[in-house]
Amino acid sequence: MLNETEIDPLAGCLRISKTAKTGPTIGGPAGPSCPGMRASLKLGAEGVCAFCYAASGKMSGKADKAGGLRSKPTRYRTPPVQAIRDYNMALVKAALAISERCCTDLYKRSLRQVRGDVFRLNDSGDLHSVVQVRALATAIRELRAEGWNVRVWVPTRTWTVDRFLAPLRDLATVEGVSVRPSALGFDQAPPVVAGLHAGTSAERVKGASGADAQCPVGGAVKSCAAAGCDQCWRPELTVAYHEH
Repeated sequence: MLNETEIDPLAGCLRISKTAKTGPTIGGPAGPSCPGMRASLKLGAEGVCAFCYAASGKMSGKADKAGGLRSKPTRYRTPPVQAIRDYNMALVKAALAISERCCTDLYKRSLRQVRGDVFRLNDSGDLHSVVQVRALATAIRELRAEGWNVRVWVPTRTWTVDRFLAPLRDLATVEGVSVRPSALGFDQAPPVVAGLHAGTSAERVKGASGADAQCPVGGAVKSCAAAGCDQCWRPELTVAYHEH
């Protein structure tokens, strides 16, 4: 449960999580707050968002052999993790309510805390505001001028919403940022969106999407670092992930 006294958009920082797979991230709540979710859900059982690993509720988890849904408890659905996601969303909204500049400064304070060479935005949830995207782009540009050299991967389905396209294309011009359009349905080819980087797919059948590369994480290989892999931060490669 959120403590509103902790929401300080003028001095606070977004909470950085470290996922076992991809490393540091700033995530938000998954579900109706994701603008691109509607387009994916229109595909029914073939829609990736109907099986969101980060959302709570019965529409979560992999399909069973009969094609139905089975519950898949994940760490994303634990109260402590969900509280972090809710906090991040509330803090961004509070900053945006003040001004775009306030949101830019919030991202700058937060991203300065990232440790390592790579960072993924939104391991859970998605971008939710056009002004948020503009603020993020400005923040990273200004950090680059200060010598901040972390590579940033931004997976998103907001490419399906027209109002997001211009700010997403601008974000994609920022040095070291990969803005990747995510496929809406399983086994679809990686989306090709003018002005954005190479897309990504989720596969039920390995190789079905025709992506350039397969995510090597799985089984005994638990993380991008363990696999020696950085392909999600390489904007020219389309990448496929097995359903998870």
